[in-house]
Amino acid sequence: GEREGADVERRASAVTPEDELAGSLRSTAFPRLLHLLALSKRNGALVLSSIRDRRRTTTGESPKKVVFFRSGVPRYVQSNLVQECLGQILARGGTISEPVLEESVARIHRGEGRQGAVLLSMGAITPHQLRDGLEDQLRVKLFDLFAWEGGEYRFQPDEKAPRETVTLEMSLP
Repeated sequence: GEREGADVERRASAVTPEDELAGSLRSTAFPRLLHLLALSKRNGALVLSSIRDRRRTTTGESPKKVVFFRSGVPRYVQSNLVQECLGQILARGGTISEPVLEESVARIHRGEGRQGAVLLSMGAITPHQLRDGLEDQLRVKLFDLFAWEGGEYRFQPDEKAPRETVTLEMSLP
């Protein structure tokens, strides 16, 4: 979560003059942005931030997300929200217990790897549960954006999702 949060912060601060699609979610709601990007079949990253949202983040900054698009369809989402970290989602879903979550976080802080790999090494989840958890995590991150009432967005053309990712395998509808 911390690594992803730092990547989200880096992308959010990388403003470029060629950003052609930018604005406020108050004037253009997230569903409308999805529609515009789908119509234009865009590739790139939609960077969103919400300074009024007070939820806890991995970076201590305001909530931010990056939605990566391929041919106008969301394929991957990054977030700095603590509640959207893999372990949090697995614990809420009952796949792992709170003590297992706490132990995995401690191991991550000791440098033992990313949460999915740590949970696998602990024997807390199976590879199938990891894949399902990662897919669920992406849906949670994306669907949360439909509830954002305010915030800013900026589309960065040709930005690509990180390589070692599970992607959303859903159609735009």
